[in-house]
Formats: sequence, structure tokens, C-alpha cells
Amino acid sequence: MESFRSSDGFTLLEMVISIGLFSVLVIASIGITLGVSNAQLKAASLQVIQDNVRFSLELITKELRTGSNYKSVALSCSGIIGSGLQFTGVNQGVLQERYYYHGDTDGDGVPDAIMRVAMGSPGSIDCGSARQFTAEEVIVEKFWIGIEGAARGAADGQPRVTLSFRVKAREARFGPETVMALQTTVTQRLRDL
Repeated sequence: MESFRSSDGFTLLEMVISIGLFSVLVIASIGITLGVSNAQLKAASLQVIQDNVRFSLELITKELRTGSNYKSVALSCSGIIGSGLQFTGVNQGVLQERYYYHGDTDGDGVPDAIMRVAMGSPGSIDCGSARQFTAEEVIVEKFWIGIEGAARGAADGQPRVTLSFRVKAREARFGPETVMALQTTVTQRLRDL
């Protein structure tokens, strides 16, 4: 009988403590896994913003380098007045090009984007040709245009345009909003003389 009483096994207290420790470890590992998953989604969101804005900025700057006659304009398409940029350039046969900020912040008739619009007859805007230039995943909060040396002639200095964007991800469910500010200055490749 003596051997029956001294048999090896766990007491109730030892079982409760071991289950408690195991539960704490499981809950901690789930928390860490969810944190890593959210960090990965936020990093992917940031990458989408960077790729889309960089692509948009590169296309605009490419056209501006070969363009001329830069003008900062206010443009109204769809009843929303936005700051814009008009210039003469050659891109697939289009001589006049405009980019403008189509805000909505956040009424939500959606855009909050940079739009590209073709010119119709001389001096008129073809609002039907307006297309969203930045990706739908990106909200453009600010689009600022600065033009220097726009007067034509030998003493004008080299004409240049400064573009400034402030953008964020459309979905902000992964913690603090991912906001990015970008600025670039483009110098006209050929002089206006």
C-alpha cells in the first residue's frame, strides 16, 4: 500500500499552474503574430503609396522637362476648383497639358487625387477627358505648385517648377495613418528664347 501512495503524478495545484503558464505563452505568441501581421500590412501600404506617387511624379517631371510655357492655373471640372499646372509639351501629339488637384476631402465623391486633363480647342478645357492620374489607393491631401523664371527671354533664368505632394493611404485601419510628403523641382531642358 505504501507504494500506491507515493506514486508519481501531478497535483491539482501543479496542473493549474502549468495550464496558466501555457495559456500566457499562447496568448503572448498570438499577440506577437498579430502585431507582426499588422506591421507587414502597414509596410505594404507604405510601399503602395511610395510606388504610386513616385510613378506619378516621374511621369509629370518627364513631361515638364521637355515642356515650356509653365502656368499655375485654377481649374474647375466636376464643380470642384483645384490648383493646377498648364504647360506646352509634346506627348503623343497633345500640345497643351494640365495637371490639377481634384480635392474632395472627404465628402466622399472620392477623388482626392491629381487629375490629368487634355486641352480642347485653343484655350478651352475638355473636362470629359479628365482622368485620375494618381492611384485609387492613395489620397492626395495637398498638391502645391511653384513656378520660377516663367517670363520668357534671355534674362529669365532657367524656368523651373516645384511640385509638392502630401499623400496618405486610403485605408488607415492598420494603426497610425501612413502619411508622406514629397517635393521635387524640375528645370526645363530647353531654354525659352
